[in-house]
Amino acid sequence: MASSNYDRRARRVLALSDLFRPGVDYVKQLSDIAIASLQDQELSSDPDWIRRGAGPVESNFKVFTLTETDLVLHFPKYQVTAGAQGPQRVEIPLKDFAGLFRQR
Repeated sequence: MASSNYDRRARRVLALSDLFRPGVDYVKQLSDIAIASLQDQELSSDPDWIRRGAGPVESNFKVFTLTETDLVLHFPKYQVTAGAQGPQRVEIPLKDFAGLFRQR
């Protein structure tokens, strides 16, 4: 699973780190939100599997997309749960991070 987010103004592919102000611990915040959301979905997954796959490691969030209103984190099959449950996703409203984003 892969994704690309392109900044048409800057004419370059965006990394997740490009979205946030320097010094902001966005990875920890994304991890906390993702773990809580995945646990709320009542997946039949080992809680440790979710914590490892959505833990505060930047590579856990390498597949993401942006919509007009949300940051969507995509977790490939086997990252946070058994493969039979398929890939998972967590949608986070952009307004939840309003103060953490870089200014354009």
